[in-house]
Amino acid sequence: MLASCRFTDYNPASCVECGANGVRPERRAGLRENGKPAMSAPGNPASPNPLPGDSPYAPTLRFPNRPQAGSDLLSALDWDAPLSRPVEDLSPDKLIRDAPRIQAGPASLPSLGGIPLLARLGQGGMGAVYFGLHLRLRREVAVKVLPFHLAMQQPELVKRFFREAQMAARVQSPHLVGVLDVNEDHGLHYLVMEYVHGLSGGAYLRMRQQQESRRGLPEADVLAIGCAACEGLAAAHAQNVVHRDVKVENILIPWADPGRTLNLPAAKLADLGLGRSEEAGHTLTGTQATLGTPGYMAPEQASDARHAGPPADVFSLGATLFALLTGQAPFTGSSAFEVLLATAQKPHIPLRQLCPDVSPATEALIERCLQKSPEMRYRDGSELLAALHECASGVGPAQTQSPLPTPITGRPAPTPGYAPVQTPTHRPATPVAPVVTPASSAPTHVAPLTPARRGGWKIACASILLLAGGVGGGWCYLRQQHHFFLDAAERAMSEQDWTTARRECERASRFSLFQDTRRAEALFAEIERLAAHEKAVSAGRKFAQDGRWKEAEAAFLQALEIPGRADDRRAQDGLEEARRQIAFQERLAHAETSSLAQNWSEAKKLYTYAMEVPGFEADARALAGRRKAEQALEFGEALKRARGAIEAGLWDDALAAAQTAQAVSGYEQDPAANAVLAQARNGAAFELARASALKLLEERQFQRAADTFDEARALAGQPNSPVSRDALALVVNGKTFASLLQDTEIHLRAEKWSDAQTALKSASALSGFAANPVATRLGERARNGALFA
Repeated sequence: MLASCRFTDYNPASCVECGANGVRPERRAGLRENGKPAMSAPGNPASPNPLPGDSPYAPTLRFPNRPQAGSDLLSALDWDAPLSRPVEDLSPDKLIRDAPRIQAGPASLPSLGGIPLLARLGQGGMGAVYFGLHLRLRREVAVKVLPFHLAMQQPELVKRFFREAQMAARVQSPHLVGVLDVNEDHGLHYLVMEYVHGLSGGAYLRMRQQQESRRGLPEADVLAIGCAACEGLAAAHAQNVVHRDVKVENILIPWADPGRTLNLPAAKLADLGLGRSEEAGHTLTGTQATLGTPGYMAPEQASDARHAGPPADVFSLGATLFALLTGQAPFTGSSAFEVLLATAQKPHIPLRQLCPDVSPATEALIERCLQKSPEMRYRDGSELLAALHECASGVGPAQTQSPLPTPITGRPAPTPGYAPVQTPTHRPATPVAPVVTPASSAPTHVAPLTPARRGGWKIACASILLLAGGVGGGWCYLRQQHHFFLDAAERAMSEQDWTTARRECERASRFSLFQDTRRAEALFAEIERLAAHEKAVSAGRKFAQDGRWKEAEAAFLQALEIPGRADDRRAQDGLEEARRQIAFQERLAHAETSSLAQNWSEAKKLYTYAMEVPGFEADARALAGRRKAEQALEFGEALKRARGAIEAGLWDDALAAAQTAQAVSGYEQDPAANAVLAQARNGAAFELARASALKLLEERQFQRAADTFDEARALAGQPNSPVSRDALALVVNGKTFASLLQDTEIHLRAEKWSDAQTALKSASALSGFAANPVATRLGERARNGALFA
């Protein structure tokens, strides 16, 4: 029964298709190298029940010592669609043993975020991937779980895990495996991704190699797959994301008809987990290492993956197209060292030598992708995509749905379902397994270091060689070089040459295999700390020069907050100066606001307050502002006195106050002062004319008095005259009074005593003249004359 199991993810305790419910005897033939039973594939004649292409799985789950769960499992989950892959018993899985459980009929299923996990799809560097059902979205998903112990021991790993999800989620393309959610449940951090039911590009290539007499795939099929993968790559590059591990195994081709045909133009690029955001500089694979696949990595990526940009992905996709066409990578060797050395120093195998019928356009395209210099390749995925479309139009259309060939007896065909990202191992001369190369131990937020010189290629390759096996002499050489560059870094640090120190530490890190890295890590931390401090101080000084004091304050504060640098005098002085400038500027701004509102008293106080900031006691702006406020206050007070005097009829006082207001600097031609001065002068002239007229009355110069009263009346009648109505009435009556007194004197001379008394009576009746002494004397004369007569 074991020989008929159709799934590479076979678990002898939970194989659904075989119906196994316990530990099975080992298969007696076809054992894998690790001792686990080898599996047959759909359509393999070794399977008595070949997988039908028109019916998905109908799971029947068996648990040890538990009732069998069949279709009632899906019913309990309220899931009415058939599954794309079988269900496994995940109870022995230690990674998710603490996950919440969902009861589905008789079965208790592990779940994360309400997503039941039904099978394990594969194991990666940052955890395992599970097949699950997103019950709310009603779709099958792949759930990547970060191991709990790693999350506890390495908090930075959790941050990278979430950064990976955020970076991948913002890149939207039908040709990229999509990210649906990222979250945490019961201490388990997980990532929910789109589930691709199909084959990897590598699996599809191997199947065609095994079933047909050819090295690689037809050119039209390769271009169709390449266009689809490049669509995803272009979308990533548009978001400033570099993939860094494009290869045949990271291209997933979905089924058009499960088990029968594949939809090549719908291929998706998988595993953005090695991606890097060019904007933020975050590496998602770790602080101490960079990943890549020899044979597909660009030369600059092998030297320093942090400097790998979109042209590195172009190189990798070109190598992938080469491998799909020819069945092997463009650079080969018996070890990872030889492959990387060939990538850096030797030309690739001529494409036409392995694929004689390739079109010239496709050959030229791949040739350009595989150039050693990034500047000679296509700039990014969008430029390469345009070239791929042009080649595809010249070659002819590919089969939209590529049918699977008939399997040959004894050769297992690829398994449907989730296509794990693996490395083919059937060609030892072309190693494609991911290789870890040591990178800088400096944290990812340190500014990028100087790229390695030409010798860096050999250093990187030597590191990989030691990682693969190593030799004693090589170890001694690495140790010697490691300490040599660390000594150089320490000397540069003593001279405060941070650039050189960082460069030498970077060089030392390339020889850090099997070495005690504590010294290097301490140096890197010290360099980072000092470099960050110097950068902050320099930024603060630049902001100060530009007058951007708040930014300068923040920069100097940042410099002082760096451990061990709180006593730096430059930053302390800069912070003090920035805060004084900020205090003065804020006070000055408040004072100027009050000045614009002509709130001169408040403005004077605020200008004085601004000048109390140390160092600004004699600031020209504050002095000028305060002087202006003082002049405005002086002018306002004088004008106020002048107006009060005018209202009181104190014309001399009003005239003096108006002249004082007009004498204030800056107010010589002030319209308000001119108007008040004119009123004061008018009132004073009126008062002088009135007094003169009254004096002329006493001197019995009645005609001149009447004329003077006329002059006073004219002054009172001018526009904006300050003369009151009572005063105006007095001068109007004064002229009449003077005329009546003149008539009375004429009557007295003519001894017309009665007429004289009548005139005097009319004069005395005028307002303001009832007790006039001149009229009194003339009245006595008139009465005496009448008595005498």
